Amino acid sequence: MDKFTLQLPAGYAGGTPVLVAFSGGADSTLLLHLLHRAGIKLYAAHVHHGIRGKQADADLDFCRQTCCKLGIPLFAIRINAPALAKKRGQSVETAAREARYRHFARLMKQHNIPLLATAHHADDNLETLLFRLCRGTGTRGLCGIAALAQLPGTTADESLCVFRPLLHLTKKEILHACEARGISYVTDETNACDDYARNRIRNRVVPELEMLFNHPQHAAAEQPQGQVEQAHRHHTRQ
Repeated sequence: MDKFTLQLPAGYAGGTPVLVAFSGGADSTLLLHLLHRAGIKLYAAHVHHGIRGKQADADLDFCRQTCCKLGIPLFAIRINAPALAKKRGQSVETAAREARYRHFARLMKQHNIPLLATAHHADDNLETLLFRLCRGTGTRGLCGIAALAQLPGTTADESLCVFRPLLHLTKKEILHACEARGISYVTDETNACDDYARNRIRNRVVPELEMLFNHPQHAAAEQPQGQVEQAHRHHTRQ
C-alpha cells in the first residue's frame, strides 16, 4: 500500500461515515480527495471564522464547488471567532478551535457520524512537540499527535473520535501530491504571519531545524502518540 492510500482506522466497518474538517487548504483538500478515492462515505464541514472577510467568503465558495464536483455533502458553519474570544477571555486561536469542535460534535451526533477526519500532518506533529516542550510540559506531554483519539470536548460515552490519516506525510509531500494530481486548493495568508506562537515555530524554528537535521518531522513521528490506545479501546467499531 502506498503512502497516499488511506483507509478507516482498524476496527471500523467499511460503511462507517466520516466527517472531514475541510478548510480548502492543501492539507484538507488532499485529505478529502484521498478519502473519496478510497470509497469512504464522506461528509465535509467548513468553518467560516468571521476573520478574513472576502477571502474567507471565497474559501467557502471553493469548498462548495469542490464538494459539489465530488458529490460530497457540505455543512457550512459560520462563527465570529473574535467576538467569542472577547466574551470568553481567550485567544482568537483557542476560541476558534473550541467552537469548531463544538460544531463538529453537533453535526456528528445529528447525522450519526462517529469519525471526524482532520488533515494534521508530520509538520504539525513536530510543531506540537516543540510547542509543548517550550511551554514546560512534563514527560506525559512529550508525545506526538494521536492518530486516533476521542473528539476534543466530548465525553467517552459519546463515542465520537477524531482520526488523522496524514500524520505520515510532510507538508512538502502534501504540496507535491496536490501538484502531481492537479488538485486545486486555497491559501490562508494568515499562516504566513507570525502573530501566533505556533506560526512562529512553523515559519522560523522548523526551517532552522531542517537545516541542522535530516527530516526532523520523521524523527518526531517516531515519538509515542498520545491517547491512541485509549481512544481505540473505548471507541472501536465492529
